[in-house]
Amino acid sequence: MIKGDLVTLDIIGAVQGYQFDVLRTTAVGYDLLPEQRALCTAVLRALERMLEAARPGVTVDALVRIGQRWLEEAGYAAHASPFMGHGIGLETVEEPLLTPGVETVLEPGMVLCVEPGVYIPDLGGCSIEEEIIVTDGPAEVITTLARRLWE
Repeated sequence: MIKGDLVTLDIIGAVQGYQFDVLRTTAVGYDLLPEQRALCTAVLRALERMLEAARPGVTVDALVRIGQRWLEEAGYAAHASPFMGHGIGLETVEEPLLTPGVETVLEPGMVLCVEPGVYIPDLGGCSIEEEIIVTDGPAEVITTLARRLWE
């Protein structure tokens, strides 16, 4: 690795039998190219839009489309991962998988890892993952680590 390389860090473990999964992106030396900064900012915005939309009654497909739409508008659709997260609990990766076409309806109490990502050859990749609990109102973010680790 050299200064400016993007690095993703995925922290996975368990507390009292329940899994946790937190992914962040940073850069070696925090010396990002403007294109890398734009990429990371677009992924962060896609995550924020998905978190705002994660409410009871929303389908997984609709949630994924919100993230995909934001990344498409930012010009990253060709390199966006179709996998945008998963359920979590007694296992690290549980259903529902946050992928296109999944018609599971979000319900209060569901715990999800929301993680849009974009990976571009010769530039690098970025993903930011938040663990949330779906509630009757806005989703409760239970991750406590800062989202922007590249500055």
